[in-house]
Amino acid sequence: MKQVLKKIALGIMLSATALSAAVAQTVQLPSTIKIVVPFSPGAGTDITARMLAKLLGEKLGANVIVENKPGASGMIGARQVANGPKDGSELMVFSNSLITAAATLRNVPFDLVKDLQPVAVLSDSPMLIAVPANSPLKTPADLVKAAKARPGELNHGSGGLGTIAPMTVELMNAMADMKIAQVPYKGAAPAITDLAAGNLDLVVAAYSSFASMLESGRIRLFAVTSKDKVARFPDVPAMSEAIPGLAANVWQTLWAPAGVPEDVMNALNKAVVEVTHSEEFGKLIQGEGGVPSRQTPAELKERLKTEYETWRKIAKDNNIVVD
Repeated sequence: MKQVLKKIALGIMLSATALSAAVAQTVQLPSTIKIVVPFSPGAGTDITARMLAKLLGEKLGANVIVENKPGASGMIGARQVANGPKDGSELMVFSNSLITAAATLRNVPFDLVKDLQPVAVLSDSPMLIAVPANSPLKTPADLVKAAKARPGELNHGSGGLGTIAPMTVELMNAMADMKIAQVPYKGAAPAITDLAAGNLDLVVAAYSSFASMLESGRIRLFAVTSKDKVARFPDVPAMSEAIPGLAANVWQTLWAPAGVPEDVMNALNKAVVEVTHSEEFGKLIQGEGGVPSRQTPAELKERLKTEYETWRKIAKDNNIVVD
């Protein structure tokens, strides 16, 4: 009798597994998918989105197109997607600067947590801190010690109020109980030029922003903002060595409107994860020290909530409001 019951139980389990597999195989993704880029053509986000569109189209046998919808710090394109169709046919590529924007802008035309959801992370990469080549600061501990000893005297060049880089410095200030003052610029490039001239103490940005000045020898990489050191930059320490727990990465993300069914989200996530782990896509993101992620939509939803609350608190505590 026991053997019969075991066989019946096994049969039920196998049937359930087969049924789950069949359901997964019957998820119908749209034959045409639009990826909105809320910035002008040619920018880093646009390049990433176009590579994704090419490889995802090949993977799914679908027509995947890119539409640029710039304006209002990306909010015009983001609002379009937030209000878009709920079938997976309209998506968006936007880094987690979307989260800092939603936390700092005075007027946001949607509710980030309620109206959008992350499908997959395309690239998770550190930001880098650079200093003038002749800076007396040599280690993360030097920076924290100096900023604590002379509150507000050290400064950093900011390429945009409320964006991920200056918000990361505010996070460092809060976690280390120190003060590095912000000097605003119209973009990272002029800030880095002033850094090279010795007019600033540091700048936080992506590696590509620093590349030409690094080649000139006028600036040097000082630290990464990720939790740990990064293989792409083996000689650059993590700022977390002096500020335990600090972890501030740029995660380039594929977003969908809230309301897209869970099975569609999971099917899209599976396809995108396979694309981002391909050799061709890896070559695109490795220059910035980026790595692909395997996080699921459910995991990313929690990551979104956590990071949004972090940046909202930083904005509130520092009275950061962007008009």
